[in-house]
Amino acid sequence: MSIKNRRLSLIVDYFRIQEIILTKNIEIYINSSIGMNNQNGEKGRLLGSWKEIAEHLGFDKRTCLRWEKKLGLPIHRIDPESSRSRVFAYQEELDDWLRTRQPGSIPLNLSAGRKSGLNDQYALAPSKRPGRKLFWILAPLSVLMALAAFYFLLRPAGISQPVDFRIKGSALTILDAKGRALWSHDTGFEQLRDESYYRMHFQRKKTPESGSHPIFPHIIISDINKDGRVEVLFTAQVNDNIDTGAVICFDHKGRKLWQFEPGREMIYGPEHYSNDYWVQILDLCDLEGDGKKEVIVVADQIPFFPTQIVVLDAQGKVLGEYWNSGRIVNFAALDLDGDSRKELALGGKNNEYRKPCLFVLDPERMAGGSPQIKNEYRCAEIGPGTERCYLLFPQTEIDLIEQVSGDPIVDVNVLKNGNLSLWAAASKINYELTPRLIVNGIRLSDTFRKKFREYQAAGKIAAGELNETAFTKNLAKQILYFDGRGWTATPIVR
Repeated sequence: MSIKNRRLSLIVDYFRIQEIILTKNIEIYINSSIGMNNQNGEKGRLLGSWKEIAEHLGFDKRTCLRWEKKLGLPIHRIDPESSRSRVFAYQEELDDWLRTRQPGSIPLNLSAGRKSGLNDQYALAPSKRPGRKLFWILAPLSVLMALAAFYFLLRPAGISQPVDFRIKGSALTILDAKGRALWSHDTGFEQLRDESYYRMHFQRKKTPESGSHPIFPHIIISDINKDGRVEVLFTAQVNDNIDTGAVICFDHKGRKLWQFEPGREMIYGPEHYSNDYWVQILDLCDLEGDGKKEVIVVADQIPFFPTQIVVLDAQGKVLGEYWNSGRIVNFAALDLDGDSRKELALGGKNNEYRKPCLFVLDPERMAGGSPQIKNEYRCAEIGPGTERCYLLFPQTEIDLIEQVSGDPIVDVNVLKNGNLSLWAAASKINYELTPRLIVNGIRLSDTFRKKFREYQAAGKIAAGELNETAFTKNLAKQILYFDGRGWTATPIVR
């Protein structure tokens, strides 16, 4: 028998028991009342069925039913509102009713049909009927007990929801709000990162400060598919970052809903890259505005440059995939064209050009790879990319001095005015772009100014005061946009 059928059986049995208890309590109450009344010389014997009532009156049951309906024969019911409820009557009430009938109103034959005489002292006032009073006393109690039965017997099983976690050895244990273990999953990785690491990578992205590398979660507890239940999204991370696990989605009971294996073997030019990838970014975002959350996965090939960007739906189906020849460090979701659907703006670097990059992807038509010229940075099997736009940012004198191999865009945020705010990692320069990705402003940080003065003092940068206005205007002119064939300084959004 299923759990649902067992519960229904239990609740049916419960109500049967309650009916018996209620009936017995009424009988006990009535009998005790009759016994008390008999001691006081009132009411007399209780007649507990139509058969006893008919025998007492000396007529058949159908006649008595007709008298109750048309002439007001004093019959009581356990449930006064139900015509099918169990009946009872008091002998003296019946006798009194017979005595008060007008001659000829009923065909009485008392000498033949009555087994007991009439006695005026047994008249019962209509207000003293214990059955009706007792029903209203016990009925609310029965309702309360029924509600309690519904809660304990019919409530959904396993209502405890995942809230927290524990990592011990190779095992992930999911906890409820009271810290009780709900279920466990053995990852099979002996070198699984410890709990302190996962605490840093739990639930949501963290950015220590502007211009710093963000920390993305590797375990997320959230209602992903809008089913009212909490799911757990998890990816195994190991100490050496060589052998890492898939992205797994568990339901609230620990059952695996789906699994996504990042990366695959790739060929760029003459080089063959193995299927060794680790998940750098794992995050959730409602891109379509339907309440269901899409899963954003960015996985890096170990130890080289191919980077995979994937968007999955709440059921783990791949909605789109894109490849960048260089690491991706951060992303933001924004409605670029005002159609109420969000696009992804991803920041990082491009290895071929050794420059910071930013590109925008439409999750519904993600495909191909980043725009590259040299064969060694192109993968023939994935084809041209479908990005809405792809930008390259200039390297500064400081980047060249420090030999930064592509100062990545590490901070990507949508401002309240709808503009994008970007930070370069090493130089700490801030770029602000409009939704059409036109430069709205470039700002130098104190970190940049300090480094500039230090390198001037060391003779690595020409002496003279830093003209920030001219410097930032020159940077703006060096921002390049891919137009589908080559690079241009004209802003392009496809």
